Amino acid sequence: MSDERAAAASSPHVRKKRQRRRQDILHAALRAFREHGYHDAIIFGHALEGNLHFVFKQDFNKQSEVDRYGAFINDLTSIVVNTYDGSLKAEHGTGRNMAPFVELEWGAEACAIMKEIKDIFDAQFHRVHFFTLNKTLYKARLHLKS
Repeated sequence: MSDERAAAASSPHVRKKRQRRRQDILHAALRAFREHGYHDAIIFGHALEGNLHFVFKQDFNKQSEVDRYGAFINDLTSIVVNTYDGSLKAEHGTGRNMAPFVELEWGAEACAIMKEIKDIFDAQFHRVHFFTLNKTLYKARLHLKS
């Protein structure tokens, strides 16, 4: 990054604009938690960088709870990607949780390329969960398997 760009990126105006955007995203996420009945949710992470994590109790043994979670995660990913042009982080074992939303974030063309690469690796290494485009993976209860 050039010195001019670095100075512009660190200007008080730019920092204030980024702070406001992070606040807006956080408030939108909190609204989604409330709207879907996740009143005990905890949000944490690296807020200054806009990297948020969340934890809440979820019972995947009841279909109504699976459906509630599905509606919530669809709303939250739409807020992040469509409203704020953000990215979906998939770390610490959450890859299967975000797999249904890879195309939402990256688009159909990028997913087609990823699928081609997946097919090469699957054929060579017989991997099942290297990469998936299953849009309802959260319903598969894979998180319950050890």
